[in-house]
Amino acid sequence: MLWRAIINGILHNVQFSRQLDDGAVERVAQRIIKRPQFDLTPEEECTALTEALRSGDQLTGDIPLRHDESSVREFLIKVQNRLDALRPWPAPPYLYVDIANWNRFDSARPIARIHLWYIDVQGRLQRGFSKVDVGREALLLRLKSGAEVALVTPWWIGSDDIALITIPSALPPEHILAEFKAATGFTDDEVTAL
Repeated sequence: MLWRAIINGILHNVQFSRQLDDGAVERVAQRIIKRPQFDLTPEEECTALTEALRSGDQLTGDIPLRHDESSVREFLIKVQNRLDALRPWPAPPYLYVDIANWNRFDSARPIARIHLWYIDVQGRLQRGFSKVDVGREALLLRLKSGAEVALVTPWWIGSDDIALITIPSALPPEHILAEFKAATGFTDDEVTAL
């Protein structure tokens, strides 16, 4: 059940909170809107939250908490209500694309070099790279414009730089790169256009 994984993710983020107060509600609601779990949209994560609350199943069994079932349910209902109050949600600057779509990048070309270690990039994007070829890993993103990019490591022999590649698109590479940097917060010092 997808909702179980979603609830576990939410509860993991509040498991050490002394109180499931309005501040915790706001933090969780904002995270769902800005950085939904897995490859989901905020709407899909909100739907999973609704399914969990309607299920009648115990929600607290998988994550050790200092709060009881009824307190957790009340908290999750407040999160759901806060999400509804925040509608319409802003479109996220990018979405994660399932690594199963890697084959769409067969004809992709690098448009930039990211001068950071992949561990730092994972931390910034809060998503791990996935193995795509022998000795190569990637992280796929879809930007607001619809352009799809992949961060790939290693790309160049003897370099830890990460390649930013994109599938051929009507958008010019410099536009895609500018949108990528604006969406992710990477700076001009960290990224070099090719």
